[in-house]
Amino acid sequence: MTLDSLNVSGKLRYPVGISPIIDPDTGEVPVDTKGRRSYSTSMSYCPSIKKHVVMGYLPKNIAIQGKALTLEYFNEDGDGVYPMTVQIVGKGSIYDPDNSRVRS
Repeated sequence: MTLDSLNVSGKLRYPVGISPIIDPDTGEVPVDTKGRRSYSTSMSYCPSIKKHVVMGYLPKNIAIQGKALTLEYFNEDGDGVYPMTVQIVGKGSIYDPDNSRVRS
């Protein structure tokens, strides 16, 4: 997943660590059939693609490429909900999806 904006409260903030992932359609944290909640496992800026990349756990029913989700990070007065988009489901790479750089 990649964050769509780092400026949600009028100032840039750079989320790190573990945070809940929210489905904007329901306003809730998605839970899978075994009771596991969606969350980010790690986040970092990726200079190669010039985006903030988020890795995390999503249940199968919302793990859809292109799906809009939100990340809640120190949400005080609604200023910590970051829009993001699912880029890859399962194995894959945002930077070199076809492995053409490795094979050249």
